[in-house]
Amino acid sequence: MNFTDVHSHVLWGVDDGVRTKEEASMCLRTANEEGINRLFVTPHVIPGKTDASEILDMKLRFSELLKMASEYSIELYSGCELMINRYMLEWIRLGLFSFLGNSKYLLCEFDPRHDIENLEDAEEMLYEITIRGIIPVIAHAERAFHGKVNLQRVREWTEMGCVIQINRSSIIGLHGKTPKANAFTLLDAGLCHLIGSDAHEAEGRRVLKLRDSYNVILKKYGSESASILFVDNPQNLILGNDMQDIKLKKRFSPFGRRYKNL
Repeated sequence: MNFTDVHSHVLWGVDDGVRTKEEASMCLRTANEEGINRLFVTPHVIPGKTDASEILDMKLRFSELLKMASEYSIELYSGCELMINRYMLEWIRLGLFSFLGNSKYLLCEFDPRHDIENLEDAEEMLYEITIRGIIPVIAHAERAFHGKVNLQRVREWTEMGCVIQINRSSIIGLHGKTPKANAFTLLDAGLCHLIGSDAHEAEGRRVLKLRDSYNVILKKYGSESASILFVDNPQNLILGNDMQDIKLKKRFSPFGRRYKNL
């Protein structure tokens, strides 16, 4: 199985991710061993804070990483993880960041320091992105809620055209009970399109791996949904095509009543 990782922080020294060029090389080696042969590089970009020189550093280091990745037969795609804030629309107008590859998909996040439940204008900000022809990919949506995930709000995001991404580390429980529970609540409701590593380090918990989470999804949701999340939709991202929804299993009670896996 060959994987595409849609979310990673392997550019060294530009954000809270990988610190050195040597660690970046270790990440690529791990990716190769894990069967990850395509990788989106998505450093944090904070409109109004990240400056032009930092953006230039990201571009230069991406070029270096591109050469390093070729040694491991890994295809790299540029991108960023854009913070949704009040400066965002001006940055979109000026083009001060990278979309995912050459698509109109934009990986973005709400400020992780704040619970999304306290952000009443989240939908308005997402709407402002979508009307500009951009498709927001909501990074680690399961972690946007510091408590129980609000399915109604996430479903509203998808109805607006947003794409939902969940972290591999949440699926395997590395961030505790709440993010894991939220991840499976979203998956059970069919509200997930992509799973990424969100790798921030060469060694530890947040590393460039996907196989362990793939095996969990394969066992719980079946091969078709696993393929959609780890193979088909990442390919759609690269091609700029629409996302597919995962196929929810049906389960039957011994009394003949049928339920969705919700």
